[in-house]
Amino acid sequence: MLSRLCVCVHCIYFGCWKEKHIIDHFKQTDHTFGIDIVTHNLFCSKCNDIVYDTDYDFNACAQSYRLSLFQEILERGNNQTNIVNHWCPSEREQSIIDAHSI
Repeated sequence: MLSRLCVCVHCIYFGCWKEKHIIDHFKQTDHTFGIDIVTHNLFCSKCNDIVYDTDYDFNACAQSYRLSLFQEILERGNNQTNIVNHWCPSEREQSIIDAHSI
């Protein structure tokens, strides 16, 4: 089983989390940011944590949605009736959800 990969935002390096290859890369190069290719989380090596930013999260969600549509088109052909319409809440919708969630 493969470990999840992280791509360095500063260069073309891909490294896994499990064996800490990406962490070693950050230390050796003084690069700061990486993106987990499974979760799309933005990782900061300086604070050793995920960066929580609503603009980034919104854009990552939108790009993930576009990619999923593209993958469905490739898998099923260009038959638009087969594509499921996914929903990603807008900032306003997300604030309403947050305000009314337990």
